[in-house]
Amino acid sequence: MNKIRIELNAIHKSFGKADILKGIDFIAAAGTTTSITGNSGEGKTTLLSIMGLLQKQTSGSILINGKEIADTGIAELSRIRAARFGYLFQTPRLVGSLTALENILVCPAFAGKNDMRKRAIALLDTFDMGKRLDYKPEQLSIGQMRRVALARALVMEPDILLADEPTNDLDPTVSQIVTSSLFKAGENGTAVVIVTHDRSLAAKTDCEYHLADGILHHVR
Repeated sequence: MNKIRIELNAIHKSFGKADILKGIDFIAAAGTTTSITGNSGEGKTTLLSIMGLLQKQTSGSILINGKEIADTGIAELSRIRAARFGYLFQTPRLVGSLTALENILVCPAFAGKNDMRKRAIALLDTFDMGKRLDYKPEQLSIGQMRRVALARALVMEPDILLADEPTNDLDPTVSQIVTSSLFKAGENGTAVVIVTHDRSLAAKTDCEYHLADGILHHVR
């Protein structure tokens, strides 16, 4: 399956009378890493959510491989998200009743891919979580939960990987695991978009943007 790219054209987002995003143009291409920085409250998470087809824009268009998705039905959007996107949220968002391994296998099961168990276990082994496959989230530290969430985002080798403050509140060891995995995904052809306050992380990406007053500025 060929890698895809996602394009945002003139994206606006308003909440009531407040304009959060004002005419955002953006492209996430296969095999690139892109960072988006900005102060808290500027709308970075909102932009990432719209980019990930998790939230609707007020106006503007989103294209996947040049095809407008405005008329795409809910079921098809869900299929695209499950099959094509990987999400690394600010919080792990693990299902409390499921084990670490089961949490990783939820998305593949939803996408109809039931052959991901070996890859999921291999990822957990890589992240030094091989002995905690059967642990529930309440038995894991925040760093361990973030590693499970990272494995969940990577397990299907997504075309587009969206990471929201992926190193926030992590110790240096886990932070290095996370960042190395994100850049490796980019090297393997995934379009990686990272929202971050970490200037050193942003500086390592191929492209860097800054969001301020609803406008996305190209830094480099």
